[in-house]
Amino acid sequence: MKNVLVLLGVLVAILVSLVLFTLLQEWQKKLRLKRRRWLRIRIPQDKQMTCRITSPAELAGETEYVIDDINMGGIAFNCNKQIEGVVGLLIKFPFADYKEAGKVKGKVAYCRKLETEERYRVGISYMRNK
Repeated sequence: MKNVLVLLGVLVAILVSLVLFTLLQEWQKKLRLKRRRWLRIRIPQDKQMTCRITSPAELAGETEYVIDDINMGGIAFNCNKQIEGVVGLLIKFPFADYKEAGKVKGKVAYCRKLETEERYRVGISYMRNK
């Protein structure tokens, strides 16, 4: 009888440990998802910021993409093309034109197909010039 109680106690300890471990993993995942290095700036609809892709040549063009998420680390916008690798961008501020646009180079952090449209959500992480 004593052995059964000891075995039952060990099983309960293992079960409690597994539950706590699972809860800890879920908590860590949530923290990782909420953690941001830079504060996100949402752009008001009446103050549109746009960008154009300038490189590589096969992606470059006059198409303007509305930037709806920008911060010190990068930008995000919806695009009609799948993009990967390193890209050059011109970023136009609401009070300027493309002659005064800021030039940036960035690496595609993600490019996810949108479920509802034939478009992609693209996140660009700025690169420093070396």
